[in-house]
Amino acid sequence: MPLFLNEKKSVLFLHIPKTGGTTIENWLNSTNKFKTQLFFGRPLEDTKVTPQHFGYDTVSKLIGDFEELEIFKFAVVRDPYERLISEFFYRVKLGHLKLGRYPERFFACWVVDTLKNAKNNPHLLDNHIRPQSYFTSSDVSIYKFEDGFKEILHDVSQNIGVVPPETIDSHKVGTKRGVIWTNSAIEMVQEHYELDFIKFSYSNEKTSKKRLNSLKDKVTFSYLMLRKSLSDYYWRNK
Repeated sequence: MPLFLNEKKSVLFLHIPKTGGTTIENWLNSTNKFKTQLFFGRPLEDTKVTPQHFGYDTVSKLIGDFEELEIFKFAVVRDPYERLISEFFYRVKLGHLKLGRYPERFFACWVVDTLKNAKNNPHLLDNHIRPQSYFTSSDVSIYKFEDGFKEILHDVSQNIGVVPPETIDSHKVGTKRGVIWTNSAIEMVQEHYELDFIKFSYSNEKTSKKRLNSLKDKVTFSYLMLRKSLSDYYWRNK
């Protein structure tokens, strides 16, 4: 959750992963109006995630020393289904998921597996799987990803006293392909992001094209994930 400090008005951008946060951070930095705090490439000592992905409660405790400043707090939210699709192809693009030539075949398997793991490890993947409600509060201005960055940044600019950008350099990682949702994957999303659907007025309805992944897909996915885990273990301990 980068904190952008300014003598007149500071900005707390609650960066929810896979909602275009890097684009917004780059823009705020490009204004040359702020000094950036709470942004590091790795978790700090005694923390499990990088500072830019802290939740609202954690950030509130950390910025206690800045309470005398006037701070504009905002976040961008996104349809939970689309956010997961973006996360999946982001992982594929970075090579974190090695699923062959047609990775989209295993999308629903990945959703079910990842959301099951998130139940036991809420910090999974640097908080990328956390419900968006975890990052926000009643005093945070909420913008929707679907409204487009032009509209979002124009409104934010007015609130923080800077000139709106003429062009927007979108930071995009990964190329999306069509995915197939299964009933089991949809049910997992509806459960995990239940509060997001309600709080941010997104529909939890999603049409599935098949009830379950085939046994072949499940076995292949499990094999590929096991192979990656063994490879990661080998290189960590070599």
